[in-house]
Amino acid sequence: MKVEQLEYVVEVAKAGSLSKAANNLNVTLSAVSQSISNLESELGVILFQRSHQGATPTPEGKLILKKAYHALNILQEIKMDALNFSESQLKEISVASIPGLMPLTLNTIKSIKQDYPQTQIKWSEKNMSEINEDIRQQKVDIGLMILFEEFLLENNQFLTGHLLDSKLVLVVSRKSFLAQYKSISIEELLKLPLVIHKNEILQRFLDLFTSLYGPLNILFYTDHSSTILKLVSEEFASTIAMDISFTHDSSPLKEEFTCIEIDVSCWKPFYIGWVCSKDKLISESSKLFLTRLKEDLLNSDT
Repeated sequence: MKVEQLEYVVEVAKAGSLSKAANNLNVTLSAVSQSISNLESELGVILFQRSHQGATPTPEGKLILKKAYHALNILQEIKMDALNFSESQLKEISVASIPGLMPLTLNTIKSIKQDYPQTQIKWSEKNMSEINEDIRQQKVDIGLMILFEEFLLENNQFLTGHLLDSKLVLVVSRKSFLAQYKSISIEELLKLPLVIHKNEILQRFLDLFTSLYGPLNILFYTDHSSTILKLVSEEFASTIAMDISFTHDSSPLKEEFTCIEIDVSCWKPFYIGWVCSKDKLISESSKLFLTRLKEDLLNSDT
């Protein structure tokens, strides 16, 4: 017995004839006739008396029809429950990210909104300490940040995962004479005017550099990424930043800026990863976001 057969017998009973039922169901008359005949053979009863005037349920058919109506209603309730569950699980995704990672996630955000228009994606840019606290207090579902050995040891209460390897580079305007450089030495770097994004992780790298080689020529720090980009594009200064924010395929910044290798051996590699709370069940929304983000990043690297 198939659901399709139950749908056909119910529609025939409503329409009063096989031909009208076939027209309502947008299928052929032979499909309806054959389906009902097969069901009658399987059940061992005649469901309809057929004539030129139409199709009338037999006494046995009326009993079967009551069960068929009930079965189809139950199936519809199951479908609605599943739909409601799916929609409730995909209503909201809250992400807290360190500055500069939004370009990496644009394709993922757009694809989720296209496939699940009801889903709301809340995005905020914060520093590492704020993201850690938001994850601990379960204010956000996902944190996107720099992960390194010390962080993982200090925060073993988090679930973490790898997304992309990254490194620090010198970022300059493509119009700058520096754009022709493939790498820059420590001596040359010390002379350059810099504007730096204010965050604790970058500050760790810069403090280590200063302790070994002396102070950089930092004009000022700022929380505003747009200010840094404007000053770099105008060749007023350069900046030091993560390479993936400027070189990744999904980044709109690739055409305007150039990344130059910095020959500093004391800076250890790090990677961009995701963080979730171990104490909070990862929602279907979060799973969807992370799965698609990983796929998008992998595809953009191939």
